Amino acid sequence: MNFVEVKYQPERSKVYLGSPSLVRLPDGALLCSHDYFGELKTLEGDIGLSSIYRSEDDGQTWDNITHIINAVWGNLFVVKDAVYLISMTREHGDIAIRKSVDGGFTWSIPKRGCGILLDGPKNQEKPEFRLETSGMGGIFNGRLYKAYDKFTYHYENLQTDACPISWCPDFFSAYVMSASLEDDLLDPRSWTHSNPVPFDKRLSDIAPETFKPGSGWLEGTIVKAPDGKMVDISRIHSYSLNKAAYMTLSDDGSKLEFDCRTGIIDFPSSPSRFLIMQDPRTGLYITFSNPQRHLTADDISNRNILTMCVSDDLRHWREVKDVITDDTGLSPSMSVRLTGFQYNSWLFDGDDILLLSRMGYRGAHNYHDSNRIGFFRFMNFRSWI
Repeated sequence: MNFVEVKYQPERSKVYLGSPSLVRLPDGALLCSHDYFGELKTLEGDIGLSSIYRSEDDGQTWDNITHIINAVWGNLFVVKDAVYLISMTREHGDIAIRKSVDGGFTWSIPKRGCGILLDGPKNQEKPEFRLETSGMGGIFNGRLYKAYDKFTYHYENLQTDACPISWCPDFFSAYVMSASLEDDLLDPRSWTHSNPVPFDKRLSDIAPETFKPGSGWLEGTIVKAPDGKMVDISRIHSYSLNKAAYMTLSDDGSKLEFDCRTGIIDFPSSPSRFLIMQDPRTGLYITFSNPQRHLTADDISNRNILTMCVSDDLRHWREVKDVITDDTGLSPSMSVRLTGFQYNSWLFDGDDILLLSRMGYRGAHNYHDSNRIGFFRFMNFRSWI
């Protein structure tokens, strides 16, 4: 497999690598980030740590230029001559934004009124909710859009292996936040937040075998539809394979809507985060996802094959090419359990696509608990479509 390893984390550390994000800076350098999860704790709980890397040679080599404390589930965005990181401060923390004007070497420190965009729960011992910023965003029509989620704890529910109190898909609600690029992005007053969209329970009546208890959505990606409307397409957990949720956002960014009659689309992906962008040359929408193949809904999600998929209209998708496959020699069943190419961040680079992947690969004790961040270049990708 041909890739550049940005970061390796020994699995014996019980610390794992997540939330890759990749941008090209105005000075031509590449900048990427990732966070850590697992047994990375302080006396006060999780540390919320991210690392920043810079490449001056188009991704052939990477330098770890800094670390950021109190940053997890982050996304990088380039706006004018600055780069921003939108993240949580920690698992039960606040939504924060940081700004760098020197190419990622130093960053502003979020505080109330300047950098803290939305407060998290006040009760840290028994929080009522947590916010998550692992959804994807983008810049459209002079605005920066970012998907995020709110998880509401239901302590009255008995914890089960299938639906633990701390993580159950139907406890998530989708949100979108947006701001004009002409406003101060560090000022929370610059941002518009949509209404929450919890999982629509009517789906269980429409398709009871598909949407059983525990179904839900999270980690949306924001993209501009052919009709000019902004939409949020989210990964969905259901008992049918290869589905996604399609929501529409009002022009002012304040109203997010889901239509239970048309909002579930066929989408070639396991329950895993994906990013959708429109190719500026062909107009096709492109994503890199993990189609569910040869599995039943009771099986583990497969993330061991990464596939390029395209669409004309965001609702009808076709698989184009498997771009990353497991070369470890594991049996198919073990590969599904131990290998993952997931949560990918990517960008167009002329005739190529540059992609950063969270990888459970060669040594990870399961596909989810990733031990590597890998950088890939897919050359002449339009020849595949």
